[in-house]
Amino acid sequence: MKKPKENLRQRAYLNTVTSFIDYGTKALTSFVVNPFVVNGLGGTLFGVWQMLGQITNYSNLADFKASTVLKWAIARDRENVDEEELRKYVTTTFFLVLLMLPLILIAALAITWYLPEIVKISDDYIFTIRVTFLILISSFILRKFFNVFESILAGMNLGFKRMGLRAVITIIGGGLSVLAIVLDFGLIGLALVSLTTSLIIGVTLMIIVKKNVPWFGLSKFSFKQSKMFFKTSGWFMAWSGIQMILTNSDKVLLGALASPIFVAQYVITTYLPNTIKDIVTQIIGNTLPGMGKLYGNKEFDKLLSVKRQVFVITWLFCCTIGCIGLIFNHSFVSLWIGEDQYAGQFVNLLLILITIQYMFTYNDGILINISLNVKKKVYYGAVAALITILLSILLIEKMGIIGLCIALIGGRLTMSIAYPIIVAKILDHKINFDLKLFRMMFTMLLLFTFSYFIGESILIRQWFMLLLLVGVMFLIVLVLSYFIGVTKKERDDIYNQLIKIKIFKNRD
Repeated sequence: MKKPKENLRQRAYLNTVTSFIDYGTKALTSFVVNPFVVNGLGGTLFGVWQMLGQITNYSNLADFKASTVLKWAIARDRENVDEEELRKYVTTTFFLVLLMLPLILIAALAITWYLPEIVKISDDYIFTIRVTFLILISSFILRKFFNVFESILAGMNLGFKRMGLRAVITIIGGGLSVLAIVLDFGLIGLALVSLTTSLIIGVTLMIIVKKNVPWFGLSKFSFKQSKMFFKTSGWFMAWSGIQMILTNSDKVLLGALASPIFVAQYVITTYLPNTIKDIVTQIIGNTLPGMGKLYGNKEFDKLLSVKRQVFVITWLFCCTIGCIGLIFNHSFVSLWIGEDQYAGQFVNLLLILITIQYMFTYNDGILINISLNVKKKVYYGAVAALITILLSILLIEKMGIIGLCIALIGGRLTMSIAYPIIVAKILDHKINFDLKLFRMMFTMLLLFTFSYFIGESILIRQWFMLLLLVGVMFLIVLVLSYFIGVTKKERDDIYNQLIKIKIFKNRD
């Protein structure tokens, strides 16, 4: 029987809605839960909790990233190979996940031994943080196993099938976290909540895959397939280690080179831009399995058109969230946790620039992943990581959070320059620094300058007024950036794509 045609626009829309619900709920839950956690644990232990979360991710050094390879392999090949071959992909992935478990445990034990020196905590809490870390590692291992199912859904462009379920589980996890704090279970209680939610999410994903992916199953183990996956995953594994330094070591570096107190202030100040960044990157990221199909079919002209539209949409989000963050983050932090936890307007600006830099490198990085040829990405990432570490050592002790921000921006600058060049070679086109790009840059600079000085001079002390002004300013900045920074042709292209989406009708 002939397979129904896949509606890429419709699935992209549904995946976008799903991600918005998931990450919006996560942000809202974190917004409600964090004040309980900060007040229940205190600034120092809250900083330690944030550091432990990042330290747990260091076990990614032993992760072969087989699930990542599986996602992009399925996205690229799902219409070009038979179902038996896809099952071989899954079998190979499960084999590599099981193979990495002993390595993760060895890495975890080594980290556990040195935890007191890393987090700089008093002897009274050493046992607690070690137990907490081991529970977090157990949660980490569960997620690695269940990531296989999430990769299958993403690769098949079926991420929308989990719509609402993760959001519900997130809310339940948030409630359990508050309960753990109220009952004075502390760090161990929070870690147990993480383990429980990881298990529930994983089982849910497994059920969704079995229900919606007819070919899902295991096949006969293929050594040849395993060798190919392992070779590719080796580069993704190397990239994972580099990414930890670039995006998952900021709290650890700040806490180890300065103090956990700075970590708490840093996390709270960066909460708003980071939350919006996570939502936006996930929304945009859900268009990319469809782009993987275009790459697999060698439809480079269409892919370039989609890439340009994604760039413009990303730029619009960056302008909007940047201005909102510069104007209102001080008021938000003051109302949410307390004015003493705000790190300052200049730090706020640097954090927003870090967010914007990340969003653009994220888009180009995913396009490189689609090609499954990530060697150059790893090389340039390694240079960026080395620069970040060196600058951190030189600057954090003297300059605190500002030093960390400068180190992150300076290190990632290598990627900001190199990634567009790599993508241009993959898609066989030339990079053009035309007037459109300078127009967008000038518009962003102008909007950010006004927003910086407005944010420095106001402090809103009522939630209702803050929410009202955020909504109004969001619309104003979006309209200004859309009509001043984006050309008429690009506006027409975006509009024409949007009107082709049949809202809430999934016609496959």
